[in-house]
Amino acid sequence: MKAPDYYQPIMPYLCIKDASQFIDFIKTVFDAEIKLIVPREDGSTMHAEATIDKGTIMFTQANEMYSPYGSALFIFRPGQWHFTIRLWQTEQPRYKSLMKGIMA
Repeated sequence: MKAPDYYQPIMPYLCIKDASQFIDFIKTVFDAEIKLIVPREDGSTMHAEATIDKGTIMFTQANEMYSPYGSALFIFRPGQWHFTIRLWQTEQPRYKSLMKGIMA
């Protein structure tokens, strides 16, 4: 199987609370191109891939089996301001303790 041309050696994979809101956000703010959406039976997003300039973000929507977790992305677009998206959508102590040392 050949990987898509827009794949890079390292790509972030996010588990977020609401994939459709995230898609609207990255399309509006960063002019993201949605490359793939694989829906679950209930209509939520099981897997999605989006590109912003030459970068790729993969993500899934949290559900009863997989909680959303915090992460940070630095997105730089030449000729525009740089943005940091901080997706901190969980109150679970294990994720907070893991991120505390990294984000401090």
